[in-house]
Amino acid sequence: MPRPLLLALLAAIGRTDGSAPTTPPTTPPNVAPTAPPSTVSRGAPVTALLDSAARAIPLRGLTLVVVRAHPTLGDTVLYTHTVGDVGPTTPIPIASASKWLAGTVVMTAVDEGRLSLDDPVGRFLPTAPAATRGITVRQLFSHPSGLRGGEAGCLNDRATTLARCATELLAPPLARAPGTGFDYGGGSMQVAGHLVQLATGREWNALVAERLVRPLGLAATTFGSGDNNPRIGGGAVSTARDYARFLAMQLGDGRWRDVRVLSPAAVRALEADQTRGAPIVDSPHRDGRRYGIGVWRDRVAPDGAALQVSSQGAFGFSPWLDRERGIAGVLAVTTVLGNVYGFVDRLQAAVREAVR
Repeated sequence: MPRPLLLALLAAIGRTDGSAPTTPPTTPPNVAPTAPPSTVSRGAPVTALLDSAARAIPLRGLTLVVVRAHPTLGDTVLYTHTVGDVGPTTPIPIASASKWLAGTVVMTAVDEGRLSLDDPVGRFLPTAPAATRGITVRQLFSHPSGLRGGEAGCLNDRATTLARCATELLAPPLARAPGTGFDYGGGSMQVAGHLVQLATGREWNALVAERLVRPLGLAATTFGSGDNNPRIGGGAVSTARDYARFLAMQLGDGRWRDVRVLSPAAVRALEADQTRGAPIVDSPHRDGRRYGIGVWRDRVAPDGAALQVSSQGAFGFSPWLDRERGIAGVLAVTTVLGNVYGFVDRLQAAVREAVR
């Protein structure tokens, strides 16, 4: 890892021997500072893991950015490492990592009282099929809605509108009664996006710009400018640096610098188990992990509080937030998720060890 980047990590995380965190001494320009030997090994395994994965998978490129929230700066970058041609500011499709962004937009509307997670479809679409009118916003965004999971045809139809796609997705028959089965997919979120539009009177892309992009100063995050049918649960493009800033806001309990994006209660709701015990019908995870509003609950405390949440995308883009360590990480990569699934688990463990 380049030595200045390693020093940034070490300055933020301190030493392993229990002493107070250290600050690297000021050095003259163009003179590389030397890190204490006892701390060099802490970042090195992360870098070695990234370099090895890039060679072995193989990958065109990757970037890892690790941040911690900062009350005045917004965030502090603890670590960054790039291999190949996917850098911290390279815009790439993030697939299901879009769900975390979208869930946050939903919760801004909840904060404003425009809608509730327990509002039914029928409140906004009174002429929807009778069997679907009782489906709640909570169920639409945490996958036990009863709507068909998987990939519905209109999700990728750029010629239609979000309203027409929602109508198509609500057409009978339901796969099962609402609340009786967790069936992972993006269709129900498409319906939720339309409900948010109706509740706020704003189009989805305008909401994303108003609620996320401008307040956080995101440089290259979008669900598609001018797209009348943005794919709510999988169509965003972003960068590692943009997404890390978004996660720093989540770490800050909804605050970025002096801007309040979400209430602390909304952040807790995002990370809480919203599936209400629905049996798992279909899930990309085989370990029974549960879901919040757009995020997976990877590790959970005995009292039910989320210790780590994440939202991996089908192309390998992998953001996560570690409440125990007070950090967030974003792995930006373009591949098939199956190529990096196990690697991401090892990477998260290595980062946890580095900031212990």
